[in-house]
Amino acid sequence: MIHKKYITLILVALLILPAVLSQITRSQVETTIYPMRVYDTGLSEAGVNTYMAHFISDDLLMIASDHGDVDLGGRYVSSKGNIYIYKFEDGKWKKIKTLSAGTYRVGTWTQVTSDFGFFSGNGRYLLEDMFDGAYGTNAKVIDLTDLSTRTIDFSGLPSTNFYPCQIDYTGDYIASGTQSGDIYVWKWDPSQNKYVLIFSYHIGGNIRRLHMTLDARWLIVGGLNNPHLYIFKRTGSTFELVNTIDLEDGVGALGITDPWNVGYIAVGGDSGWVYVFNATKDPANPVLIFKEKLGTGRFYNPFYDRFMPKNVIVLAFKQYSSSSSDSTPAVIVDIMSRKAFKYNEIGRACAVSPSGTWVLLGDAIYMITQMKI
Repeated sequence: MIHKKYITLILVALLILPAVLSQITRSQVETTIYPMRVYDTGLSEAGVNTYMAHFISDDLLMIASDHGDVDLGGRYVSSKGNIYIYKFEDGKWKKIKTLSAGTYRVGTWTQVTSDFGFFSGNGRYLLEDMFDGAYGTNAKVIDLTDLSTRTIDFSGLPSTNFYPCQIDYTGDYIASGTQSGDIYVWKWDPSQNKYVLIFSYHIGGNIRRLHMTLDARWLIVGGLNNPHLYIFKRTGSTFELVNTIDLEDGVGALGITDPWNVGYIAVGGDSGWVYVFNATKDPANPVLIFKEKLGTGRFYNPFYDRFMPKNVIVLAFKQYSSSSSDSTPAVIVDIMSRKAFKYNEIGRACAVSPSGTWVLLGDAIYMITQMKI
């Protein structure tokens, strides 16, 4: 039974679908979905170049103007920049809240701490953004239950110009990469009361994206100017490189659809290539199922966000926008038919809602209509 709040949009979809069908290519006729642009957030007109975005739920969206994250349990949001909250109600999307940098409770929108960063899978811990333009080597882990902190041992590292970072489900493992091409993993040691380094590896390039699964079993990494995707697996107390996948260009965007088991791997290249790998059967040996040059430059999103769609229908990619007036390629890939829809939108952010009903591209929201074939 379709919820009444979708009736308005479905009626609009039925009216414009013939026009959409007349404009798609022969190959796209075989697709299982049709995206329709239904809402402009208005952020670009306000001078905001969207940076990252996450759907908190199918009717609640967070857009950030800088690095940001949403607790997988939907309890907290955090960002280095401003946070814009949009809600779907009464048949349309509307902005309901604007927040400054920091970490906030969802719903009440009260600030928990002025610090910002990335959440552990259980939502208890906040890893302060290790980007060298944020906390850098001063980053710590905050226990959100009482705001106590844990320290990270940064001593003796070959490079500390960090960019991406993630923390596992329980807050025991931290992974990060540097713009000099170094990968690090730390583990919490209660006897020393700090996170200690357990793994270091140099891949070269400028590491901007990585994903560590919630059980810290798999680590997937890529960098700018390095045409490879690296897959590491934890064995005991360390990691080993189990696969190096050749690409046409470096990694500018990286996402996984299953934060426990990898799922599909979405890669946006730094010169416009888009790749999708199926790692549902064996994360060590993912199968390439989609590859096409769809951009004119570096894809920026997906970032190192984690999301858990109930059923993976589409993936989204957004090329870098230099300003709030720079319109660049935005892509939706239909996983079932392995077809791509290409648009141009302003902003860097993209996100897919848990059910796959909504996609944010830049500063615009698209509705995904699923077709029976």
